[in-house]
Amino acid sequence: MKKLIAIGCSYTEDRYEFPVWPTHLAERLDMNCVNLGHGGSGNEQILAKILDTVLTEKNIGLVVVMWSQFQRFDFQRSDSQWVSLNPYIDKECSMGVCNLQALHDVHSATQNALRIFIFAENILKDIPHLYIQGTHPVDKTSRISAAKSLINSFYFDYIENNISKYFIGWPIFSGLGGYSWDSFLDKIDTERNELRISEEDLHPNDKAHKMITHEIYNVYDKIND
Repeated sequence: MKKLIAIGCSYTEDRYEFPVWPTHLAERLDMNCVNLGHGGSGNEQILAKILDTVLTEKNIGLVVVMWSQFQRFDFQRSDSQWVSLNPYIDKECSMGVCNLQALHDVHSATQNALRIFIFAENILKDIPHLYIQGTHPVDKTSRISAAKSLINSFYFDYIENNISKYFIGWPIFSGLGGYSWDSFLDKIDTERNELRISEEDLHPNDKAHKMITHEIYNVYDKIND
């Protein structure tokens, strides 16, 4: 049986009392589910797992990557475990005299994300795959700046011409006519009380994971029609 490889952050990780979208999608596609989602993962960690998957997994039927927040940093320790930092949230975090916020501002984070998308595409070029942006890519106050950085980048045309077919919601930002999964849910559930786990935990709930499954499956079906 073919394998569905799902890679992402906590929006992908199988850690809830209900089935998450990779489990639902694997059932619909009649594939074995390999869920590599991990809470807090940034896009560097996700890219590393894409490469590891291609080098180690056999019989891959589909890879679905749910990208994370652009401003997250990832570091792999000597025990092969990953540590993730978000300078926007962890304002006190620093590395010696190098402040991580200064090193990873919105523009640099956006450009880095675009490069990672292109790297991933080249790794997966011979394997069926889809992308979707899971969380809002940047904080609310930075979305206009990030959207401008995205469309003004010379990476934008490459992604438009080579990747957008496989990138659900491209170009990610609602102001550009795209969406992340967070913005998709927020448009339907403006009060965040129907498609989120709770007021304290804004991760997608069971109903939202079924919606994610439906959206991904429809795009997969259309591409393979």
